[in-house]
Amino acid sequence: MPACIDCYQTVRIHAKDRCRQCYDYRRKHIYYHAYVIPACMDCNQIVRIYAKNRCRKCYDYRKKRIYYRANAERLRAYSRAWLRANKDRALATQKAWSAKNWDRHHSWRLAYYRAQRAADPAKYQERDRRKRLANIEAARRRDRKSYLVHRAQRIAKSVFHARKRSLLKQSIPCTFTYRDWRECKIVFQSRCAYCLKVTPRLTQDHLTPLTLGGHHSAENIVPACFTCNRRKGISHWMLFRPSDP
Repeated sequence: MPACIDCYQTVRIHAKDRCRQCYDYRRKHIYYHAYVIPACMDCNQIVRIYAKNRCRKCYDYRKKRIYYRANAERLRAYSRAWLRANKDRALATQKAWSAKNWDRHHSWRLAYYRAQRAADPAKYQERDRRKRLANIEAARRRDRKSYLVHRAQRIAKSVFHARKRSLLKQSIPCTFTYRDWRECKIVFQSRCAYCLKVTPRLTQDHLTPLTLGGHHSAENIVPACFTCNRRKGISHWMLFRPSDP
């Protein structure tokens, strides 16, 4: 006696190589999924089918999209004409929507700004520089306020890095003296080794940073202004590109 291809039991075959129980179950299963709970071919959700194997929402969306593609120019012209005729109403609607959905609107604007700035950083740097020069007093007040707010945090961070640097110097050769530092400034004529600007406040910068295996010696130290020293950070001097002098 042959076996059922679904349950693999040696029983009497009813139809299509299946026993009576498996055959009836398969017929009900196929009917149920084909007519009772079919899935939408666009959203793949098990909902009621409206037309063309799609739910009502997907069908309406597809219909509108096809219509818009066929009449794109006419609809754009109509939209522009309506905006010109109802400018105040459109602006009020936009402001109301932005106020109601502030988080989403802000995230969109921030993502757009970051993408544009990453695509053309020089343009935005020049714009920020011109904006700061045009409002230099307000920028200075803002910087002063930010400095006072974060003063304790800056001091704590400076103390931490100074302590870390001191411990780092204790474990590497340190042959650089104050006399070497004076001779180094004389050789460079009190100029920054990177931007070549003359400044009375020069700092000691390591060509090869201490974290990359550099030594605290005269061969590895050059005078640098505070800006270049801060911008260079822990990068190697061959990878650092200073600003124009």
